Amino acid sequence: MRSTIVLVNDRPEGDAALRWGADHARRCGNDLQVVLVRADSPAAPEYSTPALRERVTERLVEAGLPHLLHAPEEDVVAQVDRLATAVGADLVVVPVRRRSPTMKLLVGSIAQRIVQFEAGAQVRKG
Repeated sequence: MRSTIVLVNDRPEGDAALRWGADHARRCGNDLQVVLVRADSPAAPEYSTPALRERVTERLVEAGLPHLLHAPEEDVVAQVDRLATAVGADLVVVPVRRRSPTMKLLVGSIAQRIVQFEAGAQVRKG
């Protein structure tokens, strides 16, 4: 069975990513690999909470979707790469929020790093 990976945080963007990813997984007959991520800045508040884990679990059990929850590792990008390879993921869904150009320069983004990592991997494979 193929998988869809969804990164979820305790923000509205995380809820939207979970809804979209769950719908995609259901349409494709995939299982769902959910990574409960932290904020992507050491100065930002922690968004991966026990309440988030409970809420996500409840939603997915109610939806009847096969799923597995993963706690975030320090390097989420490397974690997603390993997980995508291990489960044969067809899609990675990442919550994003708007940021000013200045904030993009000062604070990294997990989504941005995943895109750059995947682009680099495609160049190395190609």
